[in-house]
Amino acid sequence: LHQTWRNLNPGMPATLLDDAAAAAFVRRFYGAAVYRIYKAYPLGVMRADFFRYAVLYARGGIYADVDTECLQPVARCSFVAALENDADMCQWVIASAPGHPILRSVLRVVLESVQSGLDCQDPHMVHVLTGPAAWTVGIRQALHLPANTTAAGIARAVWTNSTVYAAARQLRACFVAADLFGQVGDTPAQNVRNLYSSQWGDEDGPNSPWTLAREQLEAELKASTGRSMQ
Repeated sequence: LHQTWRNLNPGMPATLLDDAAAAAFVRRFYGAAVYRIYKAYPLGVMRADFFRYAVLYARGGIYADVDTECLQPVARCSFVAALENDADMCQWVIASAPGHPILRSVLRVVLESVQSGLDCQDPHMVHVLTGPAAWTVGIRQALHLPANTTAAGIARAVWTNSTVYAAARQLRACFVAADLFGQVGDTPAQNVRNLYSSQWGDEDGPNSPWTLAREQLEAELKASTGRSMQ
C-alpha cells in the first residue's frame, strides 16, 4: 500500500520507518529528556502515536499508517486533518508543515499525560493518552475551544463561527469531512483509504492485543515489585 503514495506523487519522497528508526529519530531530534518519556510509554502503539506527532513537528510532510492507501495526488498544505467520527479527529493520516502550532499543542498534551501517570487498568488508556482523543484535545486547545468540544464541534465551529474560522485561517489549518478520508464508504472525492489491517480490534476481548499487553505489563510489575496493578 505504501507504494500508492509513491505512484501518485512521484516527486514526493516516501520513507518507511520501523520501531528502531522511530526511536532513533526521537532521541536525535528531541534529546534525552523527551526520549526517556517516549520510552516510558508501556505499549508500542503509544510510541507510534507519539512518533507521528513528533516527526511531523520536526520535519513536516504527510504521516500515514502503513495500512493506508493513497487514492489521489496530494497537494501541499500547511495543516490538514479530518474527522474520524463525531467524537475524535482522525490521526492515521496527517499533513502538516514543520513546527506547526497545532502539532506543538498536541505534543504538549501527550507529554503532560505520561508525566501525570498512567492508569494501566483503563481500557481506553491508549485512546485517551496518545491516540485520537489526545490528538483531538491538542487541536481543540490550539483553537482555544471549550473543553467539551468534540471533533464534530471543532469542525462545526471552524466552518460556521467567524472567530474560530479566523483562528484556523491564521494557523493555516484545514479540517475536512470524514468521507474525504475514506470513513464513509467509497466516494469519488475520497483521497485516502484506511484498510484497518493493524487495528487493535476488540479491546475488551480475552485475546485482544490490549488485554494481552496489559497482562504482560502486570506480570512484569509483579516480577519486579511483588505488587499487582490493582
